[in-house]
Amino acid sequence: MKKGKSIFQFDDFLRLDELSIQKLLREIEAPILTIALKNAPTAIKEKIYLTMPKSAVFLYEEDIKFLGEIPEERITEARGNISAIGTKLLEEGEISLS
Repeated sequence: MKKGKSIFQFDDFLRLDELSIQKLLREIEAPILTIALKNAPTAIKEKIYLTMPKSAVFLYEEDIKFLGEIPEERITEARGNISAIGTKLLEEGEISLS
């Protein structure tokens, strides 16, 4: 049923609907998401945060502040981990890009 390989990139959060974001977030470990959100574009953070309770958003923002400076490689690695999970869910038909 595959129509070619779909690859999810971190920026694709902007192309997901709310339900797809929630499905993806359930598969991502909190520490990975926290690192991936460090220095992320505001539009991506806002899109993700819209699917979360305000208390969770507050905790993620606090955790991001407490991370301080972290190497760009760690951020890239965390985003790559999320991309792999997103790609898997795309291929399984669990999420879709608009």
